[in-house]
Amino acid sequence: MIIESLKTNHIETPLGYQITRPVFSWTVSSATGKRQASARVKVAADEAMSEILFDTGERDDLTSLGVPVDLALAPRTRYFWQVSVTADDGEKGLSPVSWFETGKMDEPFQAKWIAAPFDGHPVLSREFVVGSAPAKTVAAARLYICGLGLYEAYLDGEKIGSEHLAPGYDSYQHQIQLQTYDVTGALLASGDAGAHTLSVMLGKGWYMGRYGFGQEIANIYGDRMQLLAELHIAYEDGTSDVIASDESWLCTPSPVVEANLYDGEIYDARVKAFSTENAVPAVAVPAPQGGLIDRIGLPVEVQESWSEYDLIKTPAGELVLDFHQNLAGFVTFTCDLPAGEQVYLQFGELLQDGCFYRDNLRTALAEYWYTSDGKPHELEPRFTFYGYRYAKIEVDGAAPATFDPADFTGIALYSDFDAERGRIVTGNAKVNQLISNVRWGMKDNFLDTATDCPQRDERMGWTGDANVFSGTALRLAAPYAFYRKYLYDMALEQQARDGQVTATVPAFGSG
Repeated sequence: MIIESLKTNHIETPLGYQITRPVFSWTVSSATGKRQASARVKVAADEAMSEILFDTGERDDLTSLGVPVDLALAPRTRYFWQVSVTADDGEKGLSPVSWFETGKMDEPFQAKWIAAPFDGHPVLSREFVVGSAPAKTVAAARLYICGLGLYEAYLDGEKIGSEHLAPGYDSYQHQIQLQTYDVTGALLASGDAGAHTLSVMLGKGWYMGRYGFGQEIANIYGDRMQLLAELHIAYEDGTSDVIASDESWLCTPSPVVEANLYDGEIYDARVKAFSTENAVPAVAVPAPQGGLIDRIGLPVEVQESWSEYDLIKTPAGELVLDFHQNLAGFVTFTCDLPAGEQVYLQFGELLQDGCFYRDNLRTALAEYWYTSDGKPHELEPRFTFYGYRYAKIEVDGAAPATFDPADFTGIALYSDFDAERGRIVTGNAKVNQLISNVRWGMKDNFLDTATDCPQRDERMGWTGDANVFSGTALRLAAPYAFYRKYLYDMALEQQARDGQVTATVPAFGSG
């Protein structure tokens, strides 16, 4: 008997999620019996499962679909759990040990909300030293962070975590999600003691970028990019340090000159991302309207990539990449051009009369501008995404004379749910293609909320579309945690409207 797919609240080893009541689930394979006769779930304070905090006992009424556990949880604490199963033929199995870790919960922050004292996209940084004399050994380190509208965090110039577009697509006037990252390995890899730099790039995103349906709206929920962060470092000797955002942080302009979800991103590599030259101190700012909560939404991550595509020279003389699949995401590429030269990418779903076409995107420009600093770089947008099959390429205003197809990769971004749980294959190629189209419609529109389209100047979570598709989604995939976030935001919007369900979730002003 193999016991696997151990999940807490439908998430494998959730770190820093909002967990008020853990619900454990699992699956069984390679068993000699036909069904589960009984099971037992234990929760412990240690991975050796010696310090037991909760024990269901052996019971025949426990279901692998979900066993809720009433357990008083502490903030910033890891809990371990294990399940044993007995089959109807007497076969017994014991699962590996799994875990979940709480976030800040209701613990007050030592950190302050801070912002740059200038307009434009900023980078906020803080140098810090790990340990002191005598040198201390890091036992664990966690970063608790929220940046508005969007953020990416870096430790010594290396990105922390693998998610994109954090903190996500929220009902910001009600609640704003806080993320937790395990940075223990990153600190240990660079040496236990010594100087480090924590840097955070901020973008506009849904919070304050151009967004909405049929209207030009900016600053919907706020008009300032701002940051709240605490880095908690625990040492093996039992002591700890907290590096918190405050006025000691330094601010510099970001190489992201402009970015929003509809129009794309402008990136100037001549502006050094993590240089503190000419830096100015951060300023403390008021907290945003919505209160902070530990994250509910799944991370948006790179889920699939396309390195094979056709290179098309259109009748209009355009150079266009065809990835043969509509994707929501972006294109990564290697660039090594003289300083000052520009790469210009446009994204679209269609060709018309054999030429690149993007008028169906309405006012969304769906662009990426890159200005070279004369050095080679691996590039990708930070604070936007595109719905596309085709990407048109120009260098300094013209199709490039030389081109290496190996330089470009198509990236599919969507929330980290199991998108391949249900499968059906028929003897008809067109039916199989239809099923593939439906699945890709789900992947491209399950980007933190259930949107209706990922490409034009809309990309909103229409509740009618979400309702109609939900039954199909539950057969194709396992989006339970994904839908929990959507329904949580729906409830917040309803509470503000005497129970009325808004046209879109989050509402963004819809009725």
